[in-house]
Amino acid sequence: MDIKIVPKEAHTRCYYLDKDLILMIRAKKDTVDKAESVIPFPSVDYYLYHVDTNTRENILPNVNKYMVCDLHFCEKTVTQVYFFYLEYTKYPVVTFSLFSYNISTQVCREVYRFEDNIKRYESERKMELFALNSNYFLMQTKILTANIRGDYSGYTSFEIFLYDNNNRMKFEIADKRLLNGGIMQMIPLAKNVCAIRMGYNLVDENRSSFLMKKEAAEEFIGLISVSQFISDMILKLPVFTMEYIDEVYYDMTLSDVSKQGKYLIYSRINTDDYSQEIIFYEYVKKDTLMVVNKNPYNRDLIMPCVLNKRPYLIRKKKNHREFYCIKKNNVMLKLPSDDEIVDLLNDFIVIKSHKRPLFKKPESYLEVYRYDDMTRVYREKTDCTPQCMINGGDDLLIFVEGK
Repeated sequence: MDIKIVPKEAHTRCYYLDKDLILMIRAKKDTVDKAESVIPFPSVDYYLYHVDTNTRENILPNVNKYMVCDLHFCEKTVTQVYFFYLEYTKYPVVTFSLFSYNISTQVCREVYRFEDNIKRYESERKMELFALNSNYFLMQTKILTANIRGDYSGYTSFEIFLYDNNNRMKFEIADKRLLNGGIMQMIPLAKNVCAIRMGYNLVDENRSSFLMKKEAAEEFIGLISVSQFISDMILKLPVFTMEYIDEVYYDMTLSDVSKQGKYLIYSRINTDDYSQEIIFYEYVKKDTLMVVNKNPYNRDLIMPCVLNKRPYLIRKKKNHREFYCIKKNNVMLKLPSDDEIVDLLNDFIVIKSHKRPLFKKPESYLEVYRYDDMTRVYREKTDCTPQCMINGGDDLLIFVEGK
């Protein structure tokens, strides 16, 4: 396993596509139309970064692209990327044209088009595209909705449809679990398997204080076969096929899910006192390990993770962070509390450390350690917080701005 430092410009998002291929989406300056009205989406460039040759290629540099929606890739190997082109029909009405770009054939084609009032997207609507496979995607629009009492507005309503690129066909969704709570996450686990989380979190924005029980959505975590999921959507089944991992409603809420090794890690949070149950779900063996935390929920105080294939809790104390191995019931490592843990990937611990030399300005360093002997394998002075990922060859990629 190698460590590769990859330079990137500011305001760049990086997406893993394949073993040696990364999609970089870089935001440009705001774009202004003929009527001198600002489009509420950043204009962007798309680059394919080849890890093996350390080269970048600009995808269709002469075509104006806009970051209209958040992208979620649900395949282990991505073959299609998407971007929007916008064209004013009669201000403020805009034609949204969605294009797909085949990475292998370099063929670009329009797959979906619609018109809408651009002002609705300044604050009322947020779009997300879930690329299920090379031919199908789910488009989800979050809609700003007021609660019954009228003292809160949040993105708690959803419009969702399935789309067939080849036949340019749109399929409405029948499953009320999706329509009521939306899709929060889809995480690829295998070639045709994804973890899915549905239903918005009630801790975020303190929603549990504003929404009555009849307003809240059920929340689910489960495993799906992507091909079966698509078939169920096309057939308009009232409930699509899913292997349930967890489900809660109102009194409990679910945190974001992360995949580390063979585990899915998330929390069940009590909406009354914010105590939590931290769940390590080994999705191959179907085993569940739960740790109860009676203290108020605080993501900065406890970080669940997997190191050396074992579940850990990184607990922040007054002067240090301790790495507590749950199965061994023992603290295995301590780090200074000033060290910021950027990421933990495949037994690499990426840290941003802060040094305060006497009579000098504070300095920040990016450091990478290999667990569990804590051998330092990389160190460099930097002010930015990098984005990290593991490519298909198990190399650690660190994307650093301004290098």
